[in-house]
Amino acid sequence: MIIADCSAIHASMHDFLFWEPAVEYICTESDWMYLEHYTLCTSAFPKIPYPAPFDENKKLVKGEALIYANAYVTTSYRRKGIFSNMLQTVRDHALRRCSDHVDLYSVITLDPDIACYGPDAVDEPYIYSYEKDDRCGSATGPL
Repeated sequence: MIIADCSAIHASMHDFLFWEPAVEYICTESDWMYLEHYTLCTSAFPKIPYPAPFDENKKLVKGEALIYANAYVTTSYRRKGIFSNMLQTVRDHALRRCSDHVDLYSVITLDPDIACYGPDAVDEPYIYSYEKDDRCGSATGPL
């Protein structure tokens, strides 16, 4: 039984921008990963053209990049802190070798099929709301 799911890609921000094998892998892995990569690079570094030119002489861009994909927690397990703990665990793993201050650039996409499989399957279109779906608090009371 699936109760939660999350995947992520982590690398240095410099590699996310300028290392051709990394960019090629991320952008061809899926449409969602391409959009996350595009969003991260163009939002964090709007002055660098997208895709960035693969030039070995570029000034080193410091920081770590992390893109989450398909983040999902079933309805019956929401509001138990699983979603936040899952994301924190991925962040901790990505930053495990960092000992000083580091900039973390991150983007997340939620699984667009949340309500299409498993115990959460419904016939109506699903529209995600952090306030409704993942905020910790009373499961029965107003948020």
